[in-house]
Amino acid sequence: MNRCSLRHSDQLVGLAVAVLCVGAFLAGLSPVARLEQGAYDIGVAASVRPASNQIDIIDIDQASIDRIGRWPWPHAVIAGLISRLSAAGVRPIGPDLPPSALGATAADGDAGLAGAVRQAGHVVLPMRFDFHDAGTSPAPPPWLARMGIAGGDASAAPLQATGVQLPSAALAQAAAGIGHVNARPGPDGVVRNAPMLVAYRGRDFPSLPLAMAAEQLRRPGRDIRIAAGPALTLGSLRIPTDSRLRAWPVFHTSGRRGGFKHYAFADVVAGKVPPALFAHKAVLVGVTASGIGRTYRTPVNGRMPAVEFDANMLQSILHPGFFTHPAWARALELAILVLAAFYLIAVLPRLGAAVAAVITILMLLSLLSVNFFALTTIAVWIRTLT
Repeated sequence: MNRCSLRHSDQLVGLAVAVLCVGAFLAGLSPVARLEQGAYDIGVAASVRPASNQIDIIDIDQASIDRIGRWPWPHAVIAGLISRLSAAGVRPIGPDLPPSALGATAADGDAGLAGAVRQAGHVVLPMRFDFHDAGTSPAPPPWLARMGIAGGDASAAPLQATGVQLPSAALAQAAAGIGHVNARPGPDGVVRNAPMLVAYRGRDFPSLPLAMAAEQLRRPGRDIRIAAGPALTLGSLRIPTDSRLRAWPVFHTSGRRGGFKHYAFADVVAGKVPPALFAHKAVLVGVTASGIGRTYRTPVNGRMPAVEFDANMLQSILHPGFFTHPAWARALELAILVLAAFYLIAVLPRLGAAVAAVITILMLLSLLSVNFFALTTIAVWIRTLT
């Protein structure tokens, strides 16, 4: 086989690879998704910002469980904390707890907890959606529909839930609002985003951080709107999302200096922490005890407590900080893909093996550098390898 035939064969191979890559791009598939996600994670980890001093976390940690008793605790214990925080002027209070820990139990101080929630006036309670077979889901209680919001822009399609776990009706109806605590990991098990709204039985329901943000801004839930973009709006705030209404937060803590302040539940209810420390702040309460509390693998922490993830999301909403993937970024990605196809078809077959290897490596490093620069400077994800 002569040299011309070999070059023609190499061009055909390059053309086939280019066609496959363009097809995968247009179909929304990524032949190197794991590498792309890894590059995203590096950029996110390099973009960590200081946490707000207006958001605190109260931990149900192992020391608190050892002092108060086995988890889950009687509702009267939770009621005591809510009353103490309310008296300190906390707005809002977000018990980021399993809904089952706030279920109906008449013998467990349910009425007392409902009274504390109602008196506080700024408590946003959790719920958790299921995404299993719709045939296994019982009908939701009538009061739940009244706490949802109507849909908006038709270009956005929030995740559809098939079931829901709720706190007791008495607690939910005494609360200022309710929000879901769902965060779904990607195929590699890393949580990079969270749904801002989830659709259930014809209504949309906000996440706990979004519902808390609405309460802090003194905005009713109906002020959460689905807008073109796609995006969500809450008053003057705009939250960029994808078409499934998922948002990618900038992280404000990764277990390093500058993270959110944590206080042990037992210390707070025992009066060891001055209530004035929480005045006019947003406070989340979550289980962080090992083996009991939920944790997520995130780009900045392999075992981030769920309550801390939600604190990051809350700060991203109140002080806008999200990674975005705007239309111009997708156009740039297509342009990069066309240039890469030209290189594969017209340039690479003409190069010697050593030169081709050096140029290809330099191109890959350049693409990764563009992705890193965009993430760390303008919080835009340019998927240069897809």
